[in-house]
Amino acid sequence: MDEDYELAEARAELQAAIGELPAEFVARLPTDAQGEPVLEIVWGLYRHERLAPREVSWTELRTLSREEGHAVAEAHDEVYRATRGIDGYLAFAWGDLRNARDEVLRQMHQDSRPHEWMPPLINYRIINFSAALKMYYEYTVARVNRTKDTDLKTKVLAEFSDTYDSSFQYRLAFSLRNALQHGEPNLVSLTMTTRVAGDGETTEAEVQAHLNKDAFIATRANAAVRREVGDTRSEIDLFECAENAYARFEDLHSRLVPMLHPSAAAAAALIARYVRENNGERPHFHEYIRGLPTRGLLQTKTLDTAGFEYVASQAGREVASSESPAVDASSALPTYFPDRAD
Repeated sequence: MDEDYELAEARAELQAAIGELPAEFVARLPTDAQGEPVLEIVWGLYRHERLAPREVSWTELRTLSREEGHAVAEAHDEVYRATRGIDGYLAFAWGDLRNARDEVLRQMHQDSRPHEWMPPLINYRIINFSAALKMYYEYTVARVNRTKDTDLKTKVLAEFSDTYDSSFQYRLAFSLRNALQHGEPNLVSLTMTTRVAGDGETTEAEVQAHLNKDAFIATRANAAVRREVGDTRSEIDLFECAENAYARFEDLHSRLVPMLHPSAAAAAALIARYVRENNGERPHFHEYIRGLPTRGLLQTKTLDTAGFEYVASQAGREVASSESPAVDASSALPTYFPDRAD
């Protein structure tokens, strides 16, 4: 950002707007010895309070130095690099598969014949989950390769190998994409069961997405995994398989983040200081042109839910579920004056 250019633009805008400002605003504009408005770019630490669904009250806790402002902006960017990665695709895919399973159960209670239309959707969601699991691996390895850091590559591949080797469900979920996408399309058999509970009135419903083992074994999926499937005597429920694989993935990702984003922990520690300063709530940072009320906002930095949870976890704390969501500063702007009229 070119600060001189920003200030020149702001001066021109202020001169055009000053005639439209209420007298109380004009009186509070900072001026120099000649009585001319003084404009400066500053960072402020803010907290907000929701007064109504569309009404937000902002309170500036204090002004930050330019160095503080730039440091906190970079810290937010670093946290976002760690929390807005390709892992989010797998989280969405698992959520979609879980929601589809829950929808089958809901439809079964309503006796709406979900077996006539849900199997293709379940099959589609399972393909998505397996594809996202494999894409996470391929994307991460490609990113590490670009660093040309052989030590990092060795450590990352070792973590993937440990996860793969320790879980049959993870191995199967990882192998399903190729089998489903390039081989046999009829690998999933949806089994739905309803029965009357012990009270004689309540209906209980169960649904399983069973793997067609013979069809899977006939594909060109990983040979070792095909042998494992052939040696498994019981039915393999792919809902249960995906749930276990996702839990393994979460553990894997938590180990990889410090390797892939070594600066993220320090960035989180810096932001945590401002969380404590803001009484444990999400802090908001505004870069603005002081003296140009409401129209002087240049940028904002605040954490989304995932970022705030990461900062809290690094500080050894949990986020209360009632913690308010992130607020878009441009939707309800504060007035950027050096003091407040209470």
